[in-house]
Amino acid sequence: MTSVALPPATAVTPRAAHQSRRLRYGWPLDLLFFGFPVWWVLGLQSFAWQIMAVPLAAHLVVDRRRLKVPRGTGIWFLFLGWVAFSAVSLAEPTQLAAFGYRLSLYVAATVVFVFVYNAPRDLLPLRRVWSLCAALWLTTVAGGWLGVLIPSGGFTSAVELVFPGPIGAEPFLYDLVHPSFAQVHDFLGYPLGRPKAPFVYTNHWGSAYALLTAVMILGWNQINGRRYQMGPPLLLVASLVPAIVSLNRGLFLGLGVALVYASTRPGRLGRRGRRALAAMAVPLAVVLLFTPLGNIAADRQENQHSNTGRLRLYNEAVELTAKSPLVGYGAPQEQLGTRIVPAVGTQGQFWLVMVSQGMVGLVLYVAFLISLLRSTRRLPESVAVAHLLLAIVLVQMFVYELTAAPHHILFLVVGVALREAQRPQGDGSEAHPLLAVAP
Repeated sequence: MTSVALPPATAVTPRAAHQSRRLRYGWPLDLLFFGFPVWWVLGLQSFAWQIMAVPLAAHLVVDRRRLKVPRGTGIWFLFLGWVAFSAVSLAEPTQLAAFGYRLSLYVAATVVFVFVYNAPRDLLPLRRVWSLCAALWLTTVAGGWLGVLIPSGGFTSAVELVFPGPIGAEPFLYDLVHPSFAQVHDFLGYPLGRPKAPFVYTNHWGSAYALLTAVMILGWNQINGRRYQMGPPLLLVASLVPAIVSLNRGLFLGLGVALVYASTRPGRLGRRGRRALAAMAVPLAVVLLFTPLGNIAADRQENQHSNTGRLRLYNEAVELTAKSPLVGYGAPQEQLGTRIVPAVGTQGQFWLVMVSQGMVGLVLYVAFLISLLRSTRRLPESVAVAHLLLAIVLVQMFVYELTAAPHHILFLVVGVALREAQRPQGDGSEAHPLLAVAP
């Protein structure tokens, strides 16, 4: 392709054009990540991703002629198309809201991915991306402590005040907009508040915590000098308390797999991985052995009721998919028409996609993650944590739904990592035009 240079008198570079604006480049990301506590208080934490994706998408539309996407992104675009097509399988009009909500989250995460990949390094430096992750990590830890200290706490959000009738009549919508500090469960034989603030469910909190903690201890320190070598150590140790109380085994499994994998890598990443593994393992062992939290963890191991329930839902997901293997059902399916038992397909992203979009959607989804995993194998050390986040997601997708915060965290970090991996000249050898869909 040939390009025609504009005359010097009329040429306007993206940086020059941005300098004439008052808003900081990528300001929606700042509002989204730094301002997440405000979104939560307003009751908009579940919709902040889509809201801030709108101005990001507008920026992409303006710069559409120069946009590129990483190799393999065409698989993801095919997945988005298949998700949209699966709407033909929706059995009830009431499922349309949940379907549209999840589809909008997929699209919003895609916008973040394409935006950060194309963002100029001087306008969206790597340090700022790590700062966005650090801000959300701090909010997650603070929300976790709220759940530990005030498990029954919560309040009426601004959205609930404006729309009290429609929200009260729909439990799914109520969960999305009502800020509460924890989910109180009694499967241990006594009530226990499992932290979830500032997210909707405890599992959302656990997934986000694992991804952000990996960034904090393996990504943040790589560009901020020795004083951040292991991340803020006191905060890291303090964060283990809500992590244990959350009883999110997928949290520790995913994070543990990532750290063990990092410790086996050659060079400085391997050394950092081994140090990070020790930094997490030692205080975790101390907390479990010498505090009452050890009893909670032991009780969790002795009470495996949730495992039985999950296995039953997994089996039903497989049986349902066998009846509609190509397109799926468009959305998770209520079990025997009751809301007491979780809907089939809600116990992990893998099962969600399989039930909702069938085997075609599942193959496309997993293939894209594997494509990203391969593309990030040899990243610069400053962004190698992106490869580890993909390892976490490939573990967590069997137990956590990832459509909201986890996907956005993953796509933010992987997008900027693949940008950093491009050749300094930006010759686009590993990129393709935005509209190309060939993997």
